[in-house]
Amino acid sequence: MLKAKFKPFSQAPYFKVKWLSGQKGRKPEIEIAASELDLICLRLAKAGYGGGIPQSIADMDCDWVMKIIQYEDFCSDYEKAYLDLNKNG
Repeated sequence: MLKAKFKPFSQAPYFKVKWLSGQKGRKPEIEIAASELDLICLRLAKAGYGGGIPQSIADMDCDWVMKIIQYEDFCSDYEKAYLDLNKNG
C-alpha cells in the first residue's frame, strides 16, 4: 500500500469562478485566495521556468525572479504590439 507524503487536500479552493448566467458581455467574477508569491510561482512555472515546479521559483534569487517577470511582460507586450501593427496588412 502506498503512503502519501502529503496531507490530504481539505481546504477551500485557492481559485474560484462565479458563474453569472444571462449576463452577456461581462467577465465572470473571480475569487483568489492564493498569496502573491503563489501566483508568481505558478505563472512562471507554467511558462516553464524552474523546471515547471512552483517551489523551484520560490527558492530562486529574487532579482532573477524579477528579471524573468520583466522579460515575460516584455515578450507579451511585443507580441501584442506586433499583432496590432500588422493586423490589417
